[in-house]
Amino acid sequence: MAFYIRVAVLVCFIALLLGGCRGSVQVPLGEYQSLLPAAGWAWPTGDCANRGRSAYIGPDQSAAAWQLELAEVEEGLSLDQLITGSAGRIFLWIEANKPAPEADETRLYELLDGPQLQPAASFNSDLYPSRPGVGEDGTMYTVTHDFNTHQYWLVAFSPDSPGELWSTELEGRPQFMRGLPGGDLLVSGPVGYGDYLTMVHCYDQTGTLTWSAEVDAMDVSAPAITAGGIIYLTTSTPVFSGPADSYLVSLNPDGSSRWTYMLPPSDAELPPALGPDGTIYVTSLFEAGSPGIVFVNAITSQGEFKWRFGAEGGDTSHLAIAADGAVLFATHEVVGALDNDPDHPDTKVYRFYALAPDGTQRWSYETHASNWARPLTDPAGHVYLTLDRGGGVAAFDCASGEQLWTAETDSTTGQPLITTEGTLIVGSDDCIYGFGSQ
Repeated sequence: MAFYIRVAVLVCFIALLLGGCRGSVQVPLGEYQSLLPAAGWAWPTGDCANRGRSAYIGPDQSAAAWQLELAEVEEGLSLDQLITGSAGRIFLWIEANKPAPEADETRLYELLDGPQLQPAASFNSDLYPSRPGVGEDGTMYTVTHDFNTHQYWLVAFSPDSPGELWSTELEGRPQFMRGLPGGDLLVSGPVGYGDYLTMVHCYDQTGTLTWSAEVDAMDVSAPAITAGGIIYLTTSTPVFSGPADSYLVSLNPDGSSRWTYMLPPSDAELPPALGPDGTIYVTSLFEAGSPGIVFVNAITSQGEFKWRFGAEGGDTSHLAIAADGAVLFATHEVVGALDNDPDHPDTKVYRFYALAPDGTQRWSYETHASNWARPLTDPAGHVYLTLDRGGGVAAFDCASGEQLWTAETDSTTGQPLITTEGTLIVGSDDCIYGFGSQ
């Protein structure tokens, strides 16, 4: 009986949500597949607000500047992530697969003019180092795991000098780490068990613990953080049946609680993002049938509801916030042929949405190639979207949705980046591409 009551409550909750949505929601047919990207690790310098925005203007026309095959540097290299360092420096987090009996390595390279790659750091892959984050002063942080001793370590290192700066032992694998304004580091505890509590810890720039806070949830997302140090987290706790209970939690800079806002039930906890006016945006993924519904929720800085937009989809990318406040995200659903295309019968369609700050839809873009990397925006209003299945990159005007240019690549890896000179850097597993203006 409890199960049926739970289902009835969820159905009623969906109906209420749809009544408050700005977009029309239909539940399409198809199979749900979890394609959510890894979250909570690498973050670019200066993006505490989690907006996915470059400080530099990218190309408005396509011109292939260069292409660098990783095999030309060394056989066995595979790109995992592009990383923005301090002062616009570009780094590559790379897996180096070595022939036996040599041990595999995880390496950090800096991308220099030429283009050429300069080694900056190396870790034994047996320690499973996480993707690094970058502090305001250029210090990098990673979490390592020693399977022999079952120990986790938070490690600080510099890309300009060998060895670690400091390390401190953690109680388990954290769910996220993120830099705070001023240089401190926010690190979560492991997934909560039993009492469904997760700890959030703050370390200073020497690795000293300065405060800890309890969050009443089993899972927490990577945070979005204001310039004043206010912290926003998405949390979730599993229930007996159906999507998890989900909340947006706000903490003061000292870790004390500000407020908690109940979000729609969600099958995934995704990081919030901050608008230029302080609005907090967070997505909810509701597997109501197949594939499901994606909601974008807009909440004020005081924890009050503003608006909610609903779209068909079984998964969603991380949000990006453009300079004019536009909210950008991607979903997918399984449908028949797109535009009656006989070459793509009954396949997935990936939709990229641009919403105005008031929650109305500006435009959308459809493709058969998946686009799960967070879109990248720049100060000039350009939007860059990489396609990780099928390859390629597309540039749009954020205000109008006009497609400015496209270019072909191999299947891409992660979010693209922009150099200080305005070159758009796109990575694939074994190749790096540079695109500039004609």
